[in-house]
Amino acid sequence: MMLKMSINNFKLPLVVVLLWASNAIVRAQNTTTINYTSYIETLIANNLMAQKANNEATYGALNFKAAQGNFDPTFNLNYANKFYNGDNYFSVLSTEVKQQLYTSQYIKAGYTYGVGNNINPENKTYAQVQPYLGVELGLLQGMRIDKKRAEVLKAKAYVNYYNAEKNIQLNMLLNEGTTRYMDWLYTKNLLTVNEQFMQTSLERVQGITKLALAGEKAYIDTIEATLLLQARKLEVDASKIELQKTNNDINFYINSVPNAVTNTIITNDDLEAYFNKAKQAFNSFYSAETPLNPILIKYNALSKVLDVNTKLQRELIKPTLSVSYNFLGNSNNLNPVQLSTTNYKWGVNFSVPIFVRNATNEYKKAQLQTKNNNLELENKNNEINNKLITYKQSGIILLKQIDNINTTRDFSKQLFISEQQKIENGESSLFMLNTRENKLLETELKLLEYKLKFVKTVLAITYLNGDFKYGF
Repeated sequence: MMLKMSINNFKLPLVVVLLWASNAIVRAQNTTTINYTSYIETLIANNLMAQKANNEATYGALNFKAAQGNFDPTFNLNYANKFYNGDNYFSVLSTEVKQQLYTSQYIKAGYTYGVGNNINPENKTYAQVQPYLGVELGLLQGMRIDKKRAEVLKAKAYVNYYNAEKNIQLNMLLNEGTTRYMDWLYTKNLLTVNEQFMQTSLERVQGITKLALAGEKAYIDTIEATLLLQARKLEVDASKIELQKTNNDINFYINSVPNAVTNTIITNDDLEAYFNKAKQAFNSFYSAETPLNPILIKYNALSKVLDVNTKLQRELIKPTLSVSYNFLGNSNNLNPVQLSTTNYKWGVNFSVPIFVRNATNEYKKAQLQTKNNNLELENKNNEINNKLITYKQSGIILLKQIDNINTTRDFSKQLFISEQQKIENGESSLFMLNTRENKLLETELKLLEYKLKFVKTVLAITYLNGDFKYGF
């Protein structure tokens, strides 16, 4: 009986240990340690919008390859046969391989075959088949540029266009993601400050309670100290809520899906460190050359596309003059030695619209599109430069405000310490001490707030620069 009781007594702590261990494992599984670098790497790898941005560049590359396919050689085959009342009227076969060169110039080779009792004379071949080798040239319209060449040139410019679109989306994503990260660091520091002041209030309540029990303090002081402690607890709870919100934001940006159990993210990064980096980056903005924002690169790429389209529309105003010449063989073998200048087939095709209204107005429309794009580019460039000036001016003012708040914080701290000494000497009241402490807390929180504002200002400048230097 005693042995059974000892075993049962042993089971209880064992179960407790196992439960504690399992909880520790779950907590470890739901806790992620990151820094800014690993956060950005994970964001680019996992975020759905980052994957979409990368698809833009892939689309541009595929579009260029597809346009190059316009110059792939083509193979054509035509066959016709008529058999009526037991009589072979005609059998006609033609095959051709055709390769476009640069614009409307082609080299071609093939065979023709034609037999039958009622075949047209020009289709009749006296040998079994008749080989040929020839060229086809566009001498007016299409000599400098044609639709296929224009598609290739536009697709080549669109590669830069879609790469710029990719960078626009990544720039936006990194700006938003970094802003969320700085908000998270801010709420983490906010919670730390509020917890420090709550701990100070707790220690004060404990000290005053002891003094009240000893008869050295009025009981009403314990009530006032407790009220302040309760207010501090509410501030801590509010900070925890804000920290949880920003923690969830970080989780979303690196996972892009809501977690069944939200991971708790921890870091050794601190807002103060990024504030100092932001100050260094802010000073460098005035000495470094401003890079080109991806939005402007996109407009420049589109301008090249529209330039190609304008050249094509101007080319289409010309009349069409096409000349073809085929060397004909007199045997079944397509041998250049057996091709003779005495055996040939040639032709000319000429056409021109009477009023040319379609081509001329399409050309004018293309010119307007180019002009409008250039106007939009200039306007966007002016808009970005204006925003840069505004943010830089705001940054200068914010730094001055932060210096003023630092001075106010130092003075508030001195007044608080002085008030503590007075109350210890019985020369002040708890109300005055609480007032000094509230003022100190207010300046501490305002200092954090303005440092975050400055960091976000530098992030906005980085976004407008488009250089992706978000880690400063």
